[in-house]
Amino acid sequence: MTTAVLLWALGCDRSDSRPCTMPPPSPPPAASTNPTTSESIVSTSASSPAVAALARPTVASLSPAATDILLAIGAQAHLVAVSNYDSRKPGIGGLPAAGDYLTVDWERLTVVRPDVLIVQVRESAAPAGFKQNAAELRIKPLFIHIDKIADVSAATLEIGAAINEPQRAAAADEAMRQRLMNVAKSVKDLPRVRTLVMTDEGGAGVAGTGTFLDELLTIAGGANAAAGESPGYPGVDKEKILTLKPAAVLHLLPAKSAHAVEEAKRFWASLPEVPAVRDGRVYYLTDPSVMQPGLGVGNVAKMFADCLHPNAPASAGDDGRGAS
Repeated sequence: MTTAVLLWALGCDRSDSRPCTMPPPSPPPAASTNPTTSESIVSTSASSPAVAALARPTVASLSPAATDILLAIGAQAHLVAVSNYDSRKPGIGGLPAAGDYLTVDWERLTVVRPDVLIVQVRESAAPAGFKQNAAELRIKPLFIHIDKIADVSAATLEIGAAINEPQRAAAADEAMRQRLMNVAKSVKDLPRVRTLVMTDEGGAGVAGTGTFLDELLTIAGGANAAAGESPGYPGVDKEKILTLKPAAVLHLLPAKSAHAVEEAKRFWASLPEVPAVRDGRVYYLTDPSVMQPGLGVGNVAKMFADCLHPNAPASAGDDGRGAS
């Protein structure tokens, strides 16, 4: 897949201690001044609830990616509950946790009564009883599925429509696309770097084809060393890594401790024959968003590009704030 097609569909640390930089995310749009509660809920049937004519639908997000999208478009005032993994995020403000798509806290949802319930799973894979429970509470479920960058766009627009914030969602989606385009333009004339994107803390898994991380790597001027492996997130061992011969490694360790980073460094030190290790091109990326498929993917692409092409010209419109 070419960079052009990808874009249409749509703090890291070096092993030699010289960090690659990642710009901070841009500030979200100004909060709306509309009332913070919904005005009406209309249930079309016991099994098919619908939300109608809501000035500000309230939302329970059981997907960290969806929560990030809501925060990124400045729609945090819609939130009344979040997932078990979101409670410490900036901007959440102590909202109650209501589980995830497998372990939904229906008692909590009975109390907060959101108009919309967002889960990150295909509708066909929803757990038994999920739709029935939502219907009984007159909550509209919104199912999102994110594997690739195009899915981020689709989820953003779907969420925007569900909460009556389509313009905010469209603006945020366009900013993400522009950010990705700027990164791609900054490295388009540079040779691609054969790169392994390590997604497992212990070095046992990588990002293969058909993933948003593979797309970001392509945009950032890399060539996936695992392109010949199984699509998705294939497992690897030391022997496989030796055969893949990556010229660079991006080891993704989102929000991991200093101890975890040191363990990762010891892992790579045990593979001195790997070109990336030999040449000091193993990068340890600890930013919390580095594996999050959300509107911040443009910033992640910029971080990848800074590691792979540190001497590339600055991206057009790159003022250090990220997408704007």
